[in-house]
Amino acid sequence: MTGGPILADVCTAIVDCEHKTAPVDPHGEYFAVGTPAMRGNRINFADARRVSRETFEAWTRRLSPQEGDLLFAREAPVGPVVKIPPELNVAPGQRTVLLRPDPRRLDSGYAYYLLASPSQQARLLAKAEGSTVPHLNVADVRSFELPPLPPVNVQRGIAATLGALDDKIESNRRIQSQVLDLADAHYRDACSHASTALPLKDVGRWLSGGTPSTSNAEYWGGTLPWVSAASMKTVFLRSSDRNLTPSGAEAATNIVPVGTILFVVRGMSLKSEFRLGIAQREMAFGQDCKAIIPNISPSVLVVALQASRSLILDLVDEAGHGTGRLPTDRLEKFVINVPTCSTFAPLADSLLARGAAAAEESDVLTRLRDLLLPELLSGRLPVPEAKEAVAEVGA
Repeated sequence: MTGGPILADVCTAIVDCEHKTAPVDPHGEYFAVGTPAMRGNRINFADARRVSRETFEAWTRRLSPQEGDLLFAREAPVGPVVKIPPELNVAPGQRTVLLRPDPRRLDSGYAYYLLASPSQQARLLAKAEGSTVPHLNVADVRSFELPPLPPVNVQRGIAATLGALDDKIESNRRIQSQVLDLADAHYRDACSHASTALPLKDVGRWLSGGTPSTSNAEYWGGTLPWVSAASMKTVFLRSSDRNLTPSGAEAATNIVPVGTILFVVRGMSLKSEFRLGIAQREMAFGQDCKAIIPNISPSVLVVALQASRSLILDLVDEAGHGTGRLPTDRLEKFVINVPTCSTFAPLADSLLARGAAAAEESDVLTRLRDLLLPELLSGRLPVPEAKEAVAEVGA
């Protein structure tokens, strides 16, 4: 018991999703957002189902989404929460619940950060345990007890402070995307004038990854990032959700230096995307990934691989249970085009350096947000002091 209100008492509506899969319309302008598209508490539209207006209206017939609504995942996995975007083009996908906080009692932004906080996520997961597949029924969501809530004006101050950090993180995410798009445009233009064809086996030294024993606690919880297929979510690789200790690093198959290109060769993600990245620091990696220590410009290699993603996906076969696999022999024979003009490599270096700087700043902002979040929600840190900390990092 936490002594606060239950969710149903501070929401004007809590509405379950349709219990069926939304039909895909490749040309639709709306999205059905299910739990796979809610990882990290933000909508990943690449993992959402694009749907028609007709499907959108059918999937929102019980409650038409409006700005300020939240979408909550109640199964597979339990806990992720995202904001309905201002475009209002999102319908609840399977295993989700649409929440509409009552603005008189619960600020929407505060509700988002509260439900996403580690303490409430742990309580939600505990409430979902006891079944073969952890899940929450709609009744469980309605009856979920929140901690005592501060006055709404304080809630808004907390949400605005944390939101300033998230806005800057999102801005940096857009910068990373834009520099990659710009590099791709310059790459295609340079290749149209003159380029050299190189098989991937000749662009550097190939390395395989490995996983130190997960049952040995001495190997895990250190500071050396261990990148897996699941954690490779950005081209600019600086961190991971798992880290190795010095003894874990000794047990790792390979540790690669800055500038190494890593990519996924096995995993569910290969059914729809080719994930790759460039190491911004020394790191280890799992057996579902490969690495190339390049003998050409790392920036040029990354841009060339990015430009070839759709062709590389054509090489993917199935390893069973829906898992995609990129056979090494096929990938080694894959040919990329490398521009021969002397100006492209420095340009690619400059563009990717800008993206890497944005990624590094986002790491700092994310750590600050995650540090401030529990302190603000608990009331231990007053909002004015938190705003000073945010101002110091320029967010």
